[in-house]
Amino acid sequence: MLALVALCMELFLEPNKPVTIEEFQMPRPKAGEVLIKTKACGVCHSDLHVIKGEIPFPSPCAIGHEITGEVVEHGKLSDRKTIERFPVGSRVVGAFIMPCGNCFYCSKVTFL
Repeated sequence: MLALVALCMELFLEPNKPVTIEEFQMPRPKAGEVLIKTKACGVCHSDLHVIKGEIPFPSPCAIGHEITGEVVEHGKLSDRKTIERFPVGSRVVGAFIMPCGNCFYCSKVTFL
């Protein structure tokens, strides 16, 4: 088990206001979820549209949605399929764009 620790993230509070760096408690994964230790995170143009209020998005929210990281914990009562597909130590990526699931590249990658 991981200890709860304070971490920092860029937080979007409302449109056309500066993002802030906020401290928060590390979340615990729920059943069927995994906790990913983020190794890198990209802030792309869609994030800038959110910050400018050009794309409606609930706030507050963390900025950056294209991540790479490592699975560090499974939620309690997670099913066997989740644990087998994403064992602790697995390197994973998160993408904002939904895959088609049919092309050559999608057929080579495991999606949640």
